[in-house]
Amino acid sequence: MGLTTPAIRWDSAVEAFREDARTRTALQVMNEAPSVVRFIKTWEVGRAVPSDADASAMAVAYKRSSLVNACVAELSEQVAQAPLVAFRGDKPAPSGDLLRELVEHPNSETTPKSQTERIVADLGIFGRFLLVKLRSRAGIPRELWPLPVHQTETILGKDGNVERYEVAGMRKFKPEDVIDCKIYNPTNPHIGLSPLYVLSAEGSLDKNALTFLDSFFHNLGIPSMVVTAAGEITNEQRNLIEAEIEKRYGRDAIMGVTGSGKPLILSHGAKAEAFGINPGQLDMAPIFDVAESRVCAVYGVPAILVGVRVGLVQAQAYGTAREARRYWVSSKLVPFWGWLADEIMLGLAADFGKGYRLQYDTSNVLALQEAKLEIARVVTAGFYAYAVTRDEARAAMGFPPIDNEPVFRHQLLASQAQASVQGEEPIEPPGSASNKLRRLPRRLPTESEGAA
Repeated sequence: MGLTTPAIRWDSAVEAFREDARTRTALQVMNEAPSVVRFIKTWEVGRAVPSDADASAMAVAYKRSSLVNACVAELSEQVAQAPLVAFRGDKPAPSGDLLRELVEHPNSETTPKSQTERIVADLGIFGRFLLVKLRSRAGIPRELWPLPVHQTETILGKDGNVERYEVAGMRKFKPEDVIDCKIYNPTNPHIGLSPLYVLSAEGSLDKNALTFLDSFFHNLGIPSMVVTAAGEITNEQRNLIEAEIEKRYGRDAIMGVTGSGKPLILSHGAKAEAFGINPGQLDMAPIFDVAESRVCAVYGVPAILVGVRVGLVQAQAYGTAREARRYWVSSKLVPFWGWLADEIMLGLAADFGKGYRLQYDTSNVLALQEAKLEIARVVTAGFYAYAVTRDEARAAMGFPPIDNEPVFRHQLLASQAQASVQGEEPIEPPGSASNKLRRLPRRLPTESEGAA
């Protein structure tokens, strides 16, 4: 059994909505526009959306996994290198613009960089981040504050859409006051898909392997042996011998002192034989490689950048950490920056109207700068080899054209040679260094020339 809203004629509703939109604010239009009807179960109305996994458990898993922590930290730090910039049309928003002030000063306690690190970390842990808008008296968002995902519940209404958000059962927020960005979850569209939930099997494998190693070294801190007595011994004597060997050769659980390597002296014909395996026979590397490679694959972070062993194997394919970072930034982070900016703008579009867009400024990202230098070297070589024109080379390096004419290098050389024969100075762009030098005096004026 489910609930739906009453049926409406979509085309007439949309036409009335467009006619009415001319005289209403963007926020009013969004609230009164025809909404999408979702079919939901009756017992889900007014209750928190059930999650695939407990968000608090995901937070604990993040804190207890060194590899997940390293991947999330690397991802959030690299994404935060690029600042978020507000554009109005094709140009950056002018000083004093409300959207520009909001992205440059999200709130009184958080810098734009730390805000980006926080929301990216929430995506890596919970598959979702939430930003609440604090509005001015005019209803314009003036601050953005992150909500704790593991303490926030999503409550659905009768139409199957989000009715409100509740934080720790105390604070309530309307949907239009919250930016809710999620990684796609095919079975639960209201809750993001946590990468830690995807990695539950790999996380258990890694944890079990570590637990086994810990147990191995803890239990084998004493001599791994079988002691054979010359004759029959009682249970009391056996316990005394075990206690004595463990006391002499075992590891103190508090002080961490071991008796490994001390001599073992037996009497009355007793014998001690080695039993079990030594650490040299224990090769756990393939097990850890499986867990490490899959964790890095889910987060999209090259293993070499987070310093795990499997990254050394990947280094044979990538070459160096610098090349791995350059490939990662250009192939993974550049699309992610675009997606993240669009998601944030989607949550703010109703408040600021049309004509705005958000974009992450990647001009100072070192990995991309190295890629641009490589492009510049290739394009310059092509220009000197008469393969590309002057404006094509400038366009490839991100510069505007000079005159939109197909001028090759040999044509420039010919024009300069002809100008030299005729005693004319070669034509160069007005802002070139040589023109600036020609405008400087060849010598300092004398006192008489200066007085004249």
